[in-house]
Amino acid sequence: MFILLSVLVACKKKDPEPVVEPAAPVDAPAAPAAPVPPPATACLSTADCPEGAVCEGQGCGDDAPGRCMGMRPCTRDLRMYCGCDGITFGSSGSCPGRRFAHEGECP
Repeated sequence: MFILLSVLVACKKKDPEPVVEPAAPVDAPAAPAAPVPPPATACLSTADCPEGAVCEGQGCGDDAPGRCMGMRPCTRDLRMYCGCDGITFGSSGSCPGRRFAHEGECP
């Protein structure tokens, strides 16, 4: 009988550990939003643009102004453009970097 009582005492279940709920997350400050670039303004040359921006786009005359474009992600594909000076130049397909007469090589 003593042995049976000892076994029963040894096999007694332990009380379950209390469940601790995780603390509510502390509201972290929101990450600052990416700066919104100002809208591109019309230009005839890079001199018409704010510092750090270039005048680019198709059109060489006053009737077809370019747009002032600042830093932005550009593709790495090389495209040929006929510059307004009549000289072919190569640049990114999405960021030509200056004004041009048309896409493709100059005649």
